[in-house]
Amino acid sequence: MPEEDYYKIIYFGGIIGAIRNLGNDWELVPEEDILPGDLPPFDYQHGRQDWPELHLNTLEINQIAGEIENHLSHPAN
Repeated sequence: MPEEDYYKIIYFGGIIGAIRNLGNDWELVPEEDILPGDLPPFDYQHGRQDWPELHLNTLEINQIAGEIENHLSHPAN
């Protein structure tokens, strides 16, 4: 979901993070810099203590960035 200078990463109706483009690189936006708007932070446990926490690592950031770049270079008609 595009914002001012970053893209929110939404999962099951909650924000799990955000990334921004820095020329040829993408970086994870610090949590405190993400404006939530109408969306809550993603509750990775959904009330369960045995579910693992979600993390955005370099692999996930690069995959998401690639999808954003692909979408921006081939906008829907």
